[in-house]
Amino acid sequence: MKLTAAKSDLARILARAKSIAEPKHALSILGCVLLSAEDGAVSANASNLMIESSGTVPAAVSMAGRVAVDARDCADLVASLPEGDVTLALEGDALMVRAGKGRYRLGVARADDFPASSKAAGKWTSVSAALLGEILAATWPCMESDEKLAHLAIASIISDGKTVRVVTTDTRRLATAWAASPLPEMALRLPRRAASELRKFLAETDGEVELAVVENRVHVRREGAGLVVQQADAGMALPWAQFIAGGEARVQRKAVVRRDALLGMLRRGGQVADDLALRFVEGSFGLTVRGQKGRDAEDAIDADYAGDQLVVGMSARAFAETIAAMTHDEVSIEAGSDLDPLIVRGVGGLDALTILSPRRVAVAEAA
Repeated sequence: MKLTAAKSDLARILARAKSIAEPKHALSILGCVLLSAEDGAVSANASNLMIESSGTVPAAVSMAGRVAVDARDCADLVASLPEGDVTLALEGDALMVRAGKGRYRLGVARADDFPASSKAAGKWTSVSAALLGEILAATWPCMESDEKLAHLAIASIISDGKTVRVVTTDTRRLATAWAASPLPEMALRLPRRAASELRKFLAETDGEVELAVVENRVHVRREGAGLVVQQADAGMALPWAQFIAGGEARVQRKAVVRRDALLGMLRRGGQVADDLALRFVEGSFGLTVRGQKGRDAEDAIDADYAGDQLVVGMSARAFAETIAAMTHDEVSIEAGSDLDPLIVRGVGGLDALTILSPRRVAVAEAA
């Protein structure tokens, strides 16, 4: 195998392969990237058995072939090279990398040991990469990150043929965002890492991606690149619709505030302690917090609110993370009693809401 390609092109597809490869896996081949050169192009494939990636860029191929090489070593080396052409050549038991006056030697593994790529024989459907990426981003902070709670570390992507929705949850929150989309009916369950790689893939895409579901694998592709992710094992369906309907039925109060002002207040309060007492007061929305060593704080921002006074305990971190992920200028905060969850939704723009469980905090009980 021998080829020459632009350093920027090679670095891009190798970086993607590096993020998928598993260097510490018992199967050492899963720490490699499979390089294949033929027909005026070079491709880089990586797999950890749960996620697969592929990328293809133009190349001047003087000898077709393929080779497996350590993904991290190859990606880091090419990324460090000066801009310009890079030549890769399989010479005996080594991959020679040449750029400018530099020459580098990398060890190789048997290409035949690399896992076979999954094939999609199903029907492909197009969807806007920006739209799908936006609703994933809006719900991302509420996806469980604790590996011990893997059954919650899942992004559910649900389409009824007219609307596509993403739902995530952790032990304190449930978030959903949705938009009109022509995706066919489907219900996907992506583990956190798979969903993370999908977000990266979408962020790198201009226009649309094509999507197909074959058994328990989700295939996504665009020109010159592809991603395959395995779904999480089937588990008990999350009754998200009932949670939302139940929360909305108990709403008695609604305050509308500026998102940036709210986020600033929550972050300042969170520096004192994580347990906040949120206060609904006519014309304002505020907080009281008591920390250790005599530290305490009170703060408030202007709000469009004319209801009864209410104090609700809340985690500063969970609330701030939720607000930070929103892109709206204004935020609606809805509540029933001090024991009911808060419903937070953006005003205008993307349809998205988050349900946050209240906390019992001493400052709230003393109010």
